[in-house]
Amino acid sequence: MSVTAHAHVDDHAHDDHGHHHKETFVTKYIFSQDHKMIAKQYFITGVLIMGFLGIAMSLLFRMQLAWPGESFAIFEAVLGKWAPEGVMDADIYLALVTIHGTLMVFFVLTQGLSGTFSNLLIPLQIGARDMASGFMNMLSFWMFFVSCVVMVASLFIEAGPAAAGWTIYPPLSALPMAQPGSGLGMTLWLVSMAIFIASSLLGSLNYVVTVINLRTKGMSMTRLPLTIWAFFVTAIIGIISFPVLLSAALLLIMDRSFGTSFFLSDIFIQGEVLHYQGGSPVLFEHLFWFLGHPEVYIVLLPALGITSEIMSTNARKPIFGYRAMIASILEAHGHTVGLYTSPALHKMTERIRIGLDPICERKFAALVEQIWDVSQDVSQRDGFGSVTFFEFVTAIAFLCFQQDSVDYQVIEVGLG
Repeated sequence: MSVTAHAHVDDHAHDDHGHHHKETFVTKYIFSQDHKMIAKQYFITGVLIMGFLGIAMSLLFRMQLAWPGESFAIFEAVLGKWAPEGVMDADIYLALVTIHGTLMVFFVLTQGLSGTFSNLLIPLQIGARDMASGFMNMLSFWMFFVSCVVMVASLFIEAGPAAAGWTIYPPLSALPMAQPGSGLGMTLWLVSMAIFIASSLLGSLNYVVTVINLRTKGMSMTRLPLTIWAFFVTAIIGIISFPVLLSAALLLIMDRSFGTSFFLSDIFIQGEVLHYQGGSPVLFEHLFWFLGHPEVYIVLLPALGITSEIMSTNARKPIFGYRAMIASILEAHGHTVGLYTSPALHKMTERIRIGLDPICERKFAALVEQIWDVSQDVSQRDGFGSVTFFEFVTAIAFLCFQQDSVDYQVIEVGLG
């Protein structure tokens, strides 16, 4: 009797357990927290859909390059008013190049491939049941999806999508009246990238925490597959570099919408002087390429890690120089981040300015000099050498670069 009752209780508990974990179509395929399903979502959205759009745009503007001025029925069918009588307009050509570069560099190669392979392989290869935070993983994908929707929606703006190049240098990207592609389409581009970066940061933090905390028993860091090492270092690079681009995008939105002058100064349009003072377009270039250079390794390192594992597996031999490979991956991380935290930034902070009155300017310069002297003394005392990272933080925090040897005080912008 006791055995029968015990079996009945176990069956009842098992039924409750199964009922508790029952999934609906929405929780399994749409708002899934399973790493394998999220990897499929990244693959479909990032690689297939956005990749198809990027390649299609590439084919269109390459046809224009191959046969300039020729009339093509497909141009008029796809581009509408931007290709009257089948001849591609110059403005839409710039827009196609801009959106193509954005989709391929960020949405396909960065988040599409990284989201797919990192989500699929990290838990499987370290012996974890799933990612550290399934909810954060799901949130990362859906923020990525929203950014894709906003970017694609910018293609249908009446004034045209962003057309300042995928690097979106000011003043073309900072002045809504500069050209047709500098209006609402450019604003949507910036909003899309801000959401995209937030998605990337959530995903990268999840990958790093998963690798550090959820490795199976006995799997030390020096026993990880090289694929996981590549994903791990790539995520760290993204965490360090993407926030800088986010700050650049937000400051550019402020320049466009709220009348600030972070990237603009002494702008003339058709002989009229605009009110912008104190900014510098070179500041945006520094902020953008703080991500732009690491972006190369964000794309490359996962491919190198996967290739190493594939070659080792098919050769039926262990990886030669495993620790040396780990060291090379870490060196790539140090090189790509250290490139923009070099002592050259001290030269920029020496001539820093904030675009206010001369009194504030002098006080700010004195403050920077005092902070620099103290930090340098501490660095020498502790044996750290140069305080290059402090220089970078100082320059970014106050958002004031005074460039040498190049005069950007007067920038002519033509409306054509």
